[in-house]
Amino acid sequence: ITLSSVPVSSISQIASDSSIGVVAEAASEKTHLNKTKKSVYIGKKYTLKLIDKNGDKFDDSVYREIEESIENLKDTKESEKIGKIIRNESAIEEYIAMVRDIAPNYKALQGLKVVLDCANGAYYYILPQIFKDLGAGVISLSNTPDGYNINKDCGSMHTDNLALTVVESKADFGIAVDGDGDRIILVDDKGV
Repeated sequence: ITLSSVPVSSISQIASDSSIGVVAEAASEKTHLNKTKKSVYIGKKYTLKLIDKNGDKFDDSVYREIEESIENLKDTKESEKIGKIIRNESAIEEYIAMVRDIAPNYKALQGLKVVLDCANGAYYYILPQIFKDLGAGVISLSNTPDGYNINKDCGSMHTDNLALTVVESKADFGIAVDGDGDRIILVDDKGV
């Protein structure tokens, strides 16, 4: 099942009926085995993350084995001979509903103002929509991904603009995520 651009955290929910979830993402580091994020580095541009049906990443040894297999790959097969791709167009809305349903009530954030830095990544639409659905007033930053600007001077690694916007807009708090949505930084109403 292909999902397009979704946060890593959504894969465990979506893949719960499958044996494995595979996330292909832009490489942020040039190491073969990224020990902190548990991923396989392939080529110069991409990493793979494997997620089991419980939402956990696989052991490092699995990634090393996959890396070796990719490096030793000599023969490829036509895609029609190895499986069928099914596109899940509703995955994003299903994930939004699942996260929203965690809240104690549908308007749990009514009256709050929040600033969200979406890092021009996978949460660019999802995060603001969840907070709006829960009743919060939302100011969105870095929510116009173009395929090149992910994490560029924004998101969880660059929170100065988030902190400034929280203070200037008198927001209750701010949240910054990274491009694939597996890191988060919170900022209080004082920008700290």
